[in-house]
Amino acid sequence: MTDGLPQITHFHDESLVETLQMEIAVIRNNMGVLQGIVDDIEAIFGSFALESCSMELLEARIDAVQAVPETIARRINRLVISLIQKNPGMTLPMLFANEELLVLETQRGAAVTEGLQEAQKLIKLKDELLPLCRDDSEIAEGVFHPLRSQVKDPAKISEMLAA
Repeated sequence: MTDGLPQITHFHDESLVETLQMEIAVIRNNMGVLQGIVDDIEAIFGSFALESCSMELLEARIDAVQAVPETIARRINRLVISLIQKNPGMTLPMLFANEELLVLETQRGAAVTEGLQEAQKLIKLKDELLPLCRDDSEIAEGVFHPLRSQVKDPAKISEMLAA
């Protein structure tokens, strides 16, 4: 190994050796670029005081935070329906005087406020992450699928699909 790079030796074809050396150098460079992207992503998560996670988990967390008020609203609806079924002559002031209903409505209001703040925070985090994930997709594709060549010729793609 010279300068930290592996050396290819004992080949008779010098052009093949040179090509392989260039591929190794590109892979090393891409590894450095990807490590920089990972460090940037971890720094962004750190600035939001959150642990790193995938975009799918981030989306699921946003959905869960936004679903809490709706869940409480459904509980309120079920409670109102059961109260009206028990006492069909119940008036609106009597309904609003129900302590359980007041507690649930207060919880729903707090969940809406907290959920909105948390969702905005997570959406802002996601918006900061998207450019990092999108910019170097070709490098990432080359790292995750090193043997897959990027075929962009439509004729070649149709030929491969037909085979």
